[in-house]
Amino acid sequence: MAWIEERPEDATEQLLEYASTGRLIDLDQRAIVDARDKSATVLVMILAATTVGVGVTLMLSATRSRSAVEATVGFGFIAVGLSLLLPAVRLVRLHTATAGVEIRPGAVLPPELVQPGNWIHRDGAWIRVDEVGRDGTGTLTALLSTGEVIDLLTPITIAGGTFRPVADPVAPLRR
Repeated sequence: MAWIEERPEDATEQLLEYASTGRLIDLDQRAIVDARDKSATVLVMILAATTVGVGVTLMLSATRSRSAVEATVGFGFIAVGLSLLLPAVRLVRLHTATAGVEIRPGAVLPPELVQPGNWIHRDGAWIRVDEVGRDGTGTLTALLSTGEVIDLLTPITIAGGTFRPVADPVAPLRR
């Protein structure tokens, strides 16, 4: 179905897709849950646990008194409690797994300033530039992480963000 767009729902799916295709796609914005919904999830989890607890208590009581009514009501409480757990578990997964790799547009550069390591936006995804060079005619080309070689003819939008220096592995040895 072409009208359904598959997008990664969490950072793991996002990075697995990057490893297999070389393209980093933003997370599905519909899957990101508002902070107010987190409290509702906690309440549903508490309600589900309480309901299952009451059901188990009624079932244990029914085994001692051999009451079919208590057993039926206890089984009903357990069924309701377990059915509440299914949507709650889905919401908990959304709350905990939406942290992903964010890449935002940072600058528009002329082709001459694009460097290896830059991320460019192409075909709805962010793709890393592995190498930059010139072909036989003098046109700037870029080898992308997807394996494509493209001509850099127009200004390119690269990703931007806060600078994070790479940890120096020998810094403690210098002291």
